[in-house]
Amino acid sequence: MCFMYTSLFEIQRDIFASQREIFIKSFFVQYRDTFIEKEISLNNRRSIESYFREGNCDHINKACREQFLSDKTTFFENLAITGKLNVFYSAMPAEQLSQAIKYLRKNRDDIGAVFIDYMQLLSLVDTKRLNRQEQLKHICLLLKDCAVETGLPLIIGAQFNRQVTCEADLSPTYISEAGDIERIASLILGFWNRNFLGFSREGNKTKKGETIDSPRPEIYAEIFKGRKIGNGHNTILKFHGNMGLISNTISDTLSPSQFHPLANQSLEF
Repeated sequence: MCFMYTSLFEIQRDIFASQREIFIKSFFVQYRDTFIEKEISLNNRRSIESYFREGNCDHINKACREQFLSDKTTFFENLAITGKLNVFYSAMPAEQLSQAIKYLRKNRDDIGAVFIDYMQLLSLVDTKRLNRQEQLKHICLLLKDCAVETGLPLIIGAQFNRQVTCEADLSPTYISEAGDIERIASLILGFWNRNFLGFSREGNKTKKGETIDSPRPEIYAEIFKGRKIGNGHNTILKFHGNMGLISNTISDTLSPSQFHPLANQSLEF
């Protein structure tokens, strides 16, 4: 089970209930195209938004409409309504976030992981005494202690700073306001969407020195830090933007014994 951060202490049950229908529709638009893994139009997201806004399938390919409605029902019944996957939006200081995660862990035994979007948006209750670098250090320690105490993996998104202009620049030292993230995190992954050519006229430069001068439906992924698996491992993932679908480029028929955890080689992870 996955939770985005939320405050169970401040959200009133009646408010949550009254907004549940709106929330579910918004949630469905965000994740629906990935779930169905097929193109229902030239723009899946807008077609799904149109369906919930207008209540009809006019903007969905005719050949896909019946399957779309069937998949929609399956999605709600298996994921949204059952609470197997939950997304909550709430702006709260890191102290409250940590307490909310502990509260969830104490009162529910079906939580598998917590996903937080994203690091640079987190702050402390008292932001006046500390500069931003010191704040992030405290936030990192709070979340690390929370993960250790609850036994839950905390997966936190973060942005690179402006020094990263192409794929070749990817480095944990360039995580924006990153202070102690590199030191405290157990695993750090870096990603580059190859549909984006970077900020230079030459195009996107890879770590192998290759120049990519036209968009590719790929994502470059690299392990910057892995306490148990080492760093430097990298791979190329397929990325289908219209479906929001990321898939492995390595054959599913390969067995784990065929992989060797050597740095700077392409691995499945």
